[in-house]
Amino acid sequence: MPQVAYYVSSYIDLVRQGFIKEGEILNVSVPTGNFGDILAGWIAKKMGIPLGRLVCASNKNRVLTDFFVTGVYDIRRPFYATTSPSMDILIASNLERLLCFDFGPAQTKAFMESLKEDGIFSLTKEQLDVLEAEFGCSCCDDESTAQIIEHVFKEYDYTIDTHTAAAVMGSTGKCMVVSTASPYKFAPAVAQALGVKETTHEALSKYTATQIPAPLADIYKKEIRFTRVVDKADIKKSLYLQ
Repeated sequence: MPQVAYYVSSYIDLVRQGFIKEGEILNVSVPTGNFGDILAGWIAKKMGIPLGRLVCASNKNRVLTDFFVTGVYDIRRPFYATTSPSMDILIASNLERLLCFDFGPAQTKAFMESLKEDGIFSLTKEQLDVLEAEFGCSCCDDESTAQIIEHVFKEYDYTIDTHTAAAVMGSTGKCMVVSTASPYKFAPAVAQALGVKETTHEALSKYTATQIPAPLADIYKKEIRFTRVVDKADIKKSLYLQ
């Protein structure tokens, strides 16, 4: 629920900056795996913020993309570890809330039971039409993510993280891209995308002429308190249990 405020605030900011006029429809592209942030955008739209298409931007784990295209939610698929790990999700728990809003609790319960028992559920054409009226979708793999990071930096002198890159990929028309993380949170992947040889926070900071966020920079000044390393096979016997 607190994320709803971001959409209200951002829309007002864009009006004040002259990017849009008050009341003008604005599309939104949101990087999401668990569907929470984009659901907040949908709620803001229902509350009266003039938002248009809500683009659900995914990575290689494109279960949501396939769902909005076909109406079939199928988790019986490979799971990929990507450079945008916050979207490495196959069961988007917040999608259940949208389904309940649109199709009611009884139908949603049937969907979720089917997903739990069979790993799949399907919408009717009429149900899919309801979602397609408001939602768009896109997805990009790690290679495309890196290309977008490089393009945005060269074109706009702006450094984005791997999740924001997925949202840029999905942007369409006059669109607000929801940026959900600092590039320093995923510094190795961002640095590699920009061709920086050293994939450290310091190297990324120097190359992009941006500052490392203070809480993160402060970590390097902290004393290393824990140095013990335990092999996986020895974890149980290494626990301090009485």
